[in-house]
Amino acid sequence: MQRAVTLGPVLSKGGVLHVDVVCGRDLPKMDRFGKSDPYVIIDVEGHTKKTSVKKRTLNPTWREKFVMSVADSNSSLIVTAYDWDFADDHDLMGYFSIPIFEILENPVHDQFYTLRDKDGYPAQVTCRAVTRHQSPDLHPEL
Repeated sequence: MQRAVTLGPVLSKGGVLHVDVVCGRDLPKMDRFGKSDPYVIIDVEGHTKKTSVKKRTLNPTWREKFVMSVADSNSSLIVTAYDWDFADDHDLMGYFSIPIFEILENPVHDQFYTLRDKDGYPAQVTCRAVTRHQSPDLHPEL
């Protein structure tokens, strides 16, 4: 069932979503030597941003901030963690999503989210998502 949400002042004037990818904990071992090289991709309405790769860790700290435009309250913030590989395809560690309307109802989300993967491994990533309207002049890259 899809939820109807009015745009309100944030999205009707051009919403800006601030996403801080803080850290991960207990990420799955994806490499032969019992570690991983994790990075995170965030996606909102088909626009993506990527964190740096943290080498040989299951508990990475990123503390990276991203700004993304949002137009549709029925869209979602999708956060996906991967294990970087030099020679092979990067391995999916897991993902989670937060509906934008939930962020609008509670403007600051600052917590660990459990990643979902095909095996149900309980890895977690901390993410802060904040919505607020800002003039497009402040963020010409959007």
